[in-house]
Amino acid sequence: MRSLKNFKRLINQHSKIIIYGAGQVARELFEWMKNEKINSKVSYFAVTYLGDNPTQIDDVPVRTIDSLAENNTDALVIVATLLNAQKEIGDTLQRLGFRSCTYITSNLRREMSYCRMEYFNRKIYLCDTYYHVLIALTMIEVNKEEADLFFSNGLERDYELQDRIIKSAIVDNIFRHDRGKVREVLYNSKLKRLLFGRRRLIYNFEKITTVDFSRYKGGVYMFFDEGQIARYIQAKHIKYTLLEDCYDFMKVVVPMKFMDRLEHTQSFWGKIEAKLGLDYVPLGQSKYCKKIEVNDLNGIAIPQRKVTEYPREKLFAKLTARQKEKIFKIFVGEQLVESSSNENTLLILTQPLFKDNFVPSLETQKQIYTDIIKENKNKFDVIYVKPHPRDDFPYEQIDCNIHVINKKIPTEVFNFMNRIMFKKAITISSTAIYNMNFVEEKELLGLNYISPYVPESERKNLSIVLP
Repeated sequence: MRSLKNFKRLINQHSKIIIYGAGQVARELFEWMKNEKINSKVSYFAVTYLGDNPTQIDDVPVRTIDSLAENNTDALVIVATLLNAQKEIGDTLQRLGFRSCTYITSNLRREMSYCRMEYFNRKIYLCDTYYHVLIALTMIEVNKEEADLFFSNGLERDYELQDRIIKSAIVDNIFRHDRGKVREVLYNSKLKRLLFGRRRLIYNFEKITTVDFSRYKGGVYMFFDEGQIARYIQAKHIKYTLLEDCYDFMKVVVPMKFMDRLEHTQSFWGKIEAKLGLDYVPLGQSKYCKKIEVNDLNGIAIPQRKVTEYPREKLFAKLTARQKEKIFKIFVGEQLVESSSNENTLLILTQPLFKDNFVPSLETQKQIYTDIIKENKNKFDVIYVKPHPRDDFPYEQIDCNIHVINKKIPTEVFNFMNRIMFKKAITISSTAIYNMNFVEEKELLGLNYISPYVPESERKNLSIVLP
């Protein structure tokens, strides 16, 4: 078994390095090499075919391995891919004539992750959405924290965002996790989940991820404690702090979508399961959730025993003008959406109604937003559409005259720039509208608006109860 010390010695014996891979493992390796100041030896990242891969990573060109074979057979090729692909890649390298080759093992990845950071008093934020990233970055800046980010649910593939965060120097490390690569069996039987499910989840999760959450003495912070990562955290008996998944999540979204799960956690058997740790428990009711932080205590659906209030408006107000500009540029890049406060402008906040099972088809979702645009077209000079980060519908197809804002930008970040103003904002039920200080008028249409679009016969399969 190759140790990290021997691995570094091998690298120093070669003047030219090719990293085979352009994904998570390859980037982790390159980050470690940068910290060790040996990244200048890397001449290329190599892939089987370019496809959707970037043409360069950190100014190092990405090329196909076939194109590199003729003049680089003397280079050390480090195969930095998932384990199940390494044997086939090794055979390919041998066929192409590369003389020196080594592989990144799970143990090497783990050692590299330990070398990249000091865990004592560090925090880690588990982010699934761009809103999570905004809150995490704001808390790190305001509290001057030493912290890392853990990206999943698609964020792990947004390399441009990650590069801007790293260049901002707000955090040192961003870990990426592809949930689809973790094999997990969700048994119906609670006994099987307890006896077999947890052990298998831990084993399969740790084959993919090198992060040891238990070493973060500053705390583990997550926004949504239902899902694969939350199940892993609870299975490992790791204490965590729960932040709201979105603005006023515990007040607005929980009563709408999660009341059945909440009611179970508050039942006699649910409380016993939570107390003894016999099952996965969401919404901060697990024995491993030590604190829940919400925007507003008034009217929340969950018990208030572990809940503390920290208004997001108060959090954002603690940012300096320079910090606001830094975070704004992380999300927006060079693209600015400018709207004069004197213009008669409308902002429509969409939601992935079909993906979230609010409506039975994507066509229904399209019709709802088509009608909203038509109803307001003659009332406003300019209409902007801000899609939800998980909403993939191309709204520019509805009307070529509307302006579609980059869906990756959290709506709340526009509060950081006073010149961005809209006359009115409309949404079905997005809680983001409550925290929009750059809008003069706000209208939340509610579920009553979409109810006429869904026939009675199709409502029983929806994840909400329409009025």
